[in-house]
Amino acid sequence: MRALLAVLALLFAALPAAAQERNWREVRDGKGVYAVLLPGKADGYNDVTAQGEAAGHNVELDNGAHYFDIYRVEAPQAPPNKAEHTAFLKEKIDASVAAANGTLLSAQPVTLAGFIGSEVVVDFPSLGGRLRQRHFVVEKRIVQQTWSGPPGQETSPDVEKFFASLKLKP
Repeated sequence: MRALLAVLALLFAALPAAAQERNWREVRDGKGVYAVLLPGKADGYNDVTAQGEAAGHNVELDNGAHYFDIYRVEAPQAPPNKAEHTAFLKEKIDASVAAANGTLLSAQPVTLAGFIGSEVVVDFPSLGGRLRQRHFVVEKRIVQQTWSGPPGQETSPDVEKFFASLKLKP
């Protein structure tokens, strides 16, 4: 009997992981700049406009406890020299954190497919949550990958899979 209970416990423990694995879906933007996995069906696909012109694309999934988002925006002001991308991104990130009254917990440079980027973790006590975000300059575009949720969950397996799944193309 104990052996049977142990086997059943192992099966039930494995079910949520297997169920989550089946729900991952790849999404791509219309211009082929990125592809990423989301842990479920996206809630919305939005074309972002500025002054009447297409300025970007946003895909998001909010499952109640965690929010996943990928955003591509045209950035004609992005410096053409890759050596300047880090400073360009830092300026954008600092302004965003300040505007949201957040506290920057960590910031580090990252690269993906030859594109220079940065990753930040931000604490938002007023919202009771954390934000982990990566930004990449892809030619004259910024691709922003975001997770937000409870503190301590920013390195959970689902969050790691989401960040590891991003593919960028010029």
